[in-house]
Parts: sequence; C-alpha cells; structure tokens
Amino acid sequence: WDPNDGRKDERKFTLGQLVKKGSQFTYTYDFGDGWRHLVTVEKISKPTGRPDLDFPACVDGERACPPEDCGGPYSYEEFLDALTDKHHPEHRDTKQWAGAFEPEACSKPMLPSVRCLYGQKNATIESET
Repeated sequence: WDPNDGRKDERKFTLGQLVKKGSQFTYTYDFGDGWRHLVTVEKISKPTGRPDLDFPACVDGERACPPEDCGGPYSYEEFLDALTDKHHPEHRDTKQWAGAFEPEACSKPMLPSVRCLYGQKNATIESET
C-alpha cells in the first residue's frame, strides 16, 4: 500500500465513510487470480444497530460465480469455451469437473450477501452503513 497513489488504507475506514449513493468502485477478489468487479452503490441506509441487518447487500449482478480454481479471468474464457463447445478437446473433462454450472445465471439465493460479487461483471450493492 502506497499512501501517495490515491488509494485509501482499508484498515482505517469503513465502506460507509468512503462511498455515497451513486458511487462506483472496483472490488478485487482473489488477488492471485485478479477477479475485479465494478460495484455501484444504489442506496445507503441508516444503521439499525442490529449487526444482522447492518451490512452491505448485493441486490443484482450478472452471470454466475465462476468455480473456484478455474484459472482467473484470463483462463475463464477458455473454460467457458471448453464447457459449451461439444467439439472442444477438453469439453468432456470440463463438463464433468464443472457439474451443473450455468455461466449466465446469477445465483439469486446469494443476492442478500456480498458473496454474490464474486464473479459478477457489474454487481450492485446496498450499503447499510
């Protein structure tokens, strides 16, 4: 972390101190693979004082969370090709490994949590702070 590069030290701030309605920021998941997501803040609510209610919530997103260890964004396209192209030399193995994975379906049961941000190209959250 370099204090002169314009970024904030995440250990010193809460999300509510850094964003407002309409703010957009990049969320990076898994620095090794480099999954990056554009997050748009739709709404900021006043804290209720209840820890079970005062947290960011994902309310929408695009596509499914890629399977763990599929190689990051640079390998994901090859993974999708192998998964969907019956003539791809890795199709059978990829299909078996991925199981019932549906790349175009955002996991609606996960929407109440920030976990849905993993793998979404453009996710939207509500900050409850």
